[in-house]
Amino acid sequence: MSSKTPLLLAGAALFTLLAGCGSHETQSSPAAASSAPSGAVSSSGRCNSDAVQDLVGKALSPALAEEGRQRAGAQVVRVVRPQDPMTMDFNSQRLTITTSASLVVQTATCG
Repeated sequence: MSSKTPLLLAGAALFTLLAGCGSHETQSSPAAASSAPSGAVSSSGRCNSDAVQDLVGKALSPALAEEGRQRAGAQVVRVVRPQDPMTMDFNSQRLTITTSASLVVQTATCG
C-alpha cells in the first residue's frame, strides 16, 4: 500500500459525507410548494399573512393553497402537516400554511 492510499481514502470519505449534506427541496404533496409567475409578488415584495387569515379552519386543497399564495403576495407557499420536518429559516416571500392531520388549516404565516 503506497503512502498516498490513506490520504485518497480519507478524501473520498470526506467527499461522500459532504455530498450527503447537499440541499434539495422535495414536495410531499401537490400543494407543498408553488412558484409564482414573475411579477406576481406584492408591491412590497413581501408576504402579508393578514390577507389570508380567513383560510384558518378550511380544508386545504392545492387550489386553496395557490389562492392563499396569491392573496398574500408570496412567491412560494409551504404546507406543513403534523410530524413534517420544517426548516426554521426566515423567507419574507414565503407563505407557510400549517395543517392538522386531516388537512384543515391551523395557521397561515409568512416566513
